[in-house]
Amino acid sequence: MDENQKIIKGYQHIGWIPCVLGSLDFSRVNTKQLCTELSEPHTKSQCFSYINEHSIPTTGHRTRCNLVSSIYDWKDRRDEKNEYDGLFRFITFGETQSDGSLIGEAFLVLHDDIKQVANFPKEVLEPMNALEQEVLSYQQALKENQYSPSVELDLGEVQKKIERIKVAIKHIANNELLERVFNIKYRILSNGLTLLRTEDWLGQSNSPEYKNAIERTKYIADKQCFIYLKYSLHRHKHHNGQEDRLTSVHRINEEAPSQTALKLVEDLNRSIIEIKEREIENLDSPDHHLQGFISYAKSLLNSLELTKLLSEEEAGNKRQYLDNMFGSWMSVASRSEKRKAQKQDKEEKDSKGIVEFFQAISILVATLSLIIHTSFRFFTTEGADVLINGTIYENVSLYISSSTKILDVLAILFLLVVLMVSGWIIWQPHGIVRRPIRWARRDFGKKAMFILRSVLIALLIFTIGVSIPS
Repeated sequence: MDENQKIIKGYQHIGWIPCVLGSLDFSRVNTKQLCTELSEPHTKSQCFSYINEHSIPTTGHRTRCNLVSSIYDWKDRRDEKNEYDGLFRFITFGETQSDGSLIGEAFLVLHDDIKQVANFPKEVLEPMNALEQEVLSYQQALKENQYSPSVELDLGEVQKKIERIKVAIKHIANNELLERVFNIKYRILSNGLTLLRTEDWLGQSNSPEYKNAIERTKYIADKQCFIYLKYSLHRHKHHNGQEDRLTSVHRINEEAPSQTALKLVEDLNRSIIEIKEREIENLDSPDHHLQGFISYAKSLLNSLELTKLLSEEEAGNKRQYLDNMFGSWMSVASRSEKRKAQKQDKEEKDSKGIVEFFQAISILVATLSLIIHTSFRFFTTEGADVLINGTIYENVSLYISSSTKILDVLAILFLLVVLMVSGWIIWQPHGIVRRPIRWARRDFGKKAMFILRSVLIALLIFTIGVSIPS
């Protein structure tokens, strides 16, 4: 039997958890992306990764035990009438192997079903909570004193308690929740390749007429399990957290494993092309997304080649295409960067023009305030008329000595300003109307503060002019 057939034998579907370094760290498990906030009883998540770090040093393999469980909303279709909630509890167990892989099994249970089984919390959830607390206490004791921890926890004890929990789940699945619990066997290779198989359930019909429906159901269960495992181990550094193309699983073709392997590569290629198209259309597409996807694709090719699921020649050809895609994208990105730079430069010029406009208006208002009010105070000061008697300004002095006439002058000046601005709008509508509106829409808070500051400065100068003593 070929090496690739040994790896996939006994499993139905395959997926890949992105792993750029080629070696997953199974100790870094979490449920941050797999929780749904519920206030109901028995909705707490459990998560730990245990290894006996206090045992005698050895060059051999040390088994690590993982347990990850939480309630997650798997609703994946429109439900306008809200007829179902999609809440399931996933319970996953896994143990690392000497070859660097993680072998385990998972259980998928509808949350409403759990609420109908009185002994499920007592036999499953409470033991998981207790075991999690034991592991956390042991790990805390190691932090305080790694050479002589106050709490010790043996691997065999952890394995026995995990096994009792699995037996309890299977007992409930074969009795109270008959045909209601999915049991998925899985194996995650160190390079991220993940193999899955949903077990036959008690009472499952083997009639040919139900074969397609059963296979479809098993595919969905395997896919949901893969997504859960992937989210518990992978951080979304190069893509959106809801990016399903990286979480697709495919049916294993034991007769032609390379065809299955190429489907995994096609998933990433499709995402790479979509990101490039967004760049061409000048849509939001961070540069590191595409570079990250290309790094993912190359790492996947390495994994497939090392596990003999893809020949060296096929993997080499795919890498060359990825290099070509990167070169093509660099050309597109360069043009896109130029457009972005030009757009930014135009925005800066628009902002500068608007700033200068408001500054000019502020200075104009302040200057007019000072001139008019200072003049008014000057010409109404005792003895000031002597300076202009017999000159052409004598009549002006008499005119602006009246507060009523001063208001007339201000009204006329205001009318002239209005006429000037109106003429500007008619002569250059794009500059005076559209530019200020476009400018104000961008970062409105900062723009509003600037306008307010300009108005306050103008009012301050105006007040100083009014307060000049007679």
